[in-house]
Amino acid sequence: MNLKKEIKPLFALGARAVQEALYRARLRKPSGLYYLSESSDWIIRWIGESLLEHLPNENVRGLKTSVQDNPYFLTKSLIHFGSINSFHQYSGVVHPSNRTVATIWHGKPGQEEKLTEALNYFKSHERSLDLVLVSNSLMEARLLNWGVRQEKLKILPLGVDLNSFQKGTPAEKQRLREEYRIPETAFCVGSFQKDGVGWGEGDEPKLIKGPDLFLEAMGILKKEIPELFVVLTGPSRGYVKKGLRRLGIPFIHHYVKNPREVSEFYKVLDVYLISSREEGGPSALLESMASGVPVVATKTGMCPDLIENSKTGILISTFEASEMAEKILELSRSREWREKLSDEGLRKIQNFSWEKISKCAFQEIYEPLLKDLKLLTGGE
Repeated sequence: MNLKKEIKPLFALGARAVQEALYRARLRKPSGLYYLSESSDWIIRWIGESLLEHLPNENVRGLKTSVQDNPYFLTKSLIHFGSINSFHQYSGVVHPSNRTVATIWHGKPGQEEKLTEALNYFKSHERSLDLVLVSNSLMEARLLNWGVRQEKLKILPLGVDLNSFQKGTPAEKQRLREEYRIPETAFCVGSFQKDGVGWGEGDEPKLIKGPDLFLEAMGILKKEIPELFVVLTGPSRGYVKKGLRRLGIPFIHHYVKNPREVSEFYKVLDVYLISSREEGGPSALLESMASGVPVVATKTGMCPDLIENSKTGILISTFEASEMAEKILELSRSREWREKLSDEGLRKIQNFSWEKISKCAFQEIYEPLLKDLKLLTGGE
């Protein structure tokens, strides 16, 4: 039976028709806690898997938990929309017996057409949610300005796997550089993200991720650091790769599909640059700090929350590539400063393990709603 084919005609009758038809057909999954991801196997799915995997066992024993692509067949469950896109796409077909929360990572109307459409939908349908989650204080202030009530809004930061992401030894750095054919004396700058439009080569830049600023900064640094080398991971990096070739800057690129496998690439770096104009985290901020890699970042996402300027990292006061290059150049000339940032960043990031973030999510967000649904011991 092709379920997608069977239910597609129902959408012409409206979202409620889909809800009730599925409910009456008893095509129901077990009640539980479901994290609704986007269909692509990328950051949102990885976040959902990490969040659910590290929930405290003593509290969720016997509770069905799963990452799903859609909310079909879910009833009497807690659904966590993992992004504004999943909320935009599926909130209209969620059965009314469910409770819902949604994470809004980043964005403001006018930045990108698709994102603007989703944000405008959120503004007009936010009342259907039990809670709205953000990962950082910048986004909290923005949603409060949009009219979301303070009592409905909670900050749930990103976490990081501190077992997978650890500071490498000098011997590991040397070995991995040899493996990836990176010169031992190179000064390596990292950029591990998706910054191209779509899921193809990524030749069209996704400007909110700042790939144009990254290339401009690298072009400035090339004149000052003869042995500059760039390390890239992530999909859709065509725009950046073509730009680096044009600038004559050597680089490697590996698309690592398992998030834990990217950890070894941090161990070859000297600095990580976040040149984004908008972010929810990014995950690379936490991974860099956990890996002992100094971070130079714009004031976006979680960066202002985690980075105490010139202590746990470096915050750029503008979105100017020249300032990014200036700070990286200063770091390239001071191994002592890089080590200081590395040590302080490592201390700071210990509070952001997935175990701690998931425990916080359970206690402050999931537990009260699951009890209301009578899915936990202690429900009325």
